[in-house]
Amino acid sequence: MNALIYTAKDCPHCAVAKRLLTSAGVKWVERDVTGNAELITEMMGVSNDATTVPQIILNDEHIGGCDDLIEMVREGKLRAKSA
Repeated sequence: MNALIYTAKDCPHCAVAKRLLTSAGVKWVERDVTGNAELITEMMGVSNDATTVPQIILNDEHIGGCDDLIEMVREGKLRAKSA
């Protein structure tokens, strides 16, 4: 399982999401959108126009933000997919 995570500098929710992905054994690539209009536009294009961070893409599927990732972990879906 691979993830792309759009983040912003000093975002506590982004830090939580990255820790969750790492602890689940998911390899991730980070794109920091701080002050980068081009990356914000890219993020909106893959996240149904979401403008908040983090925005998380797992295996080319947008799953949402940190709360959505936490819910996946609670439901056991993240570990099941990464196993």
